Amino acid sequence: MPMDRSNQRASADDAPVDDDILDDVIYSISHDLRASIRAMRELPEWLKEDLAAQGVDLAGEPDELLGLMQDHARRLDAMLAGLLAYSRVGRLQEVVTVEPLDVFKQVVGALLPPEDTHFFCHFNAVPVRMGQADIAKIFEVILSNALTFGRNENGSRIEVTSCRSGEVWELMIADSGPGIPADKIEHVMKPMRRLSAKAEDPTAGMGLFVLDRIVRHYGGEVLIETRRRRGGCLVRVRLPVLV
Repeated sequence: MPMDRSNQRASADDAPVDDDILDDVIYSISHDLRASIRAMRELPEWLKEDLAAQGVDLAGEPDELLGLMQDHARRLDAMLAGLLAYSRVGRLQEVVTVEPLDVFKQVVGALLPPEDTHFFCHFNAVPVRMGQADIAKIFEVILSNALTFGRNENGSRIEVTSCRSGEVWELMIADSGPGIPADKIEHVMKPMRRLSAKAEDPTAGMGLFVLDRIVRHYGGEVLIETRRRRGGCLVRVRLPVLV
């Protein structure tokens, strides 16, 4: 009996793609594209420097257009950085036992918060075991959002609590900004979604999307709310990664 090859093709097309393979593809493409995007960011500066050396001053519209090119390149780079982080969740990193306080200090040092940022921290001695890059990314995403969107006229007030809650590690970070409307929380957890202007978001709308994947990978949950009395956004992460 002749074989129905059209059904064979349909079955092959409908076959699920292995997550690891898909992550490898995302990682490879994003990694290679970032090199080109970095060149796009730097080329306008090189061009202006070369023209200035020849006595040509790019002012007005030409200079604005080059700046616009750099802005678009920066946003593309942020998107690709988010995709790279997404593809690395639970992979390509060392699994370590670490105190969350140590990770917090490292991330804050790298973020270089403004002088009008005030941290109020309570860390219990709660060692956790998970991917080194993943736990750093958890702090990076939440703190970066707090520093960017959680400001008011007095600067930033960021409250950080890390403790054991039953059999899970619980991390709570609250800021002093306007918060996120309850009906928009699901929206901002999706990729490349944002509530603010594109130029204001350093993660290109990828931060909370990556955070959610990390937490789900370790069997935890992310809860986001706007505090009623004190205001500000509260992000609560619960993970069963206690040592």
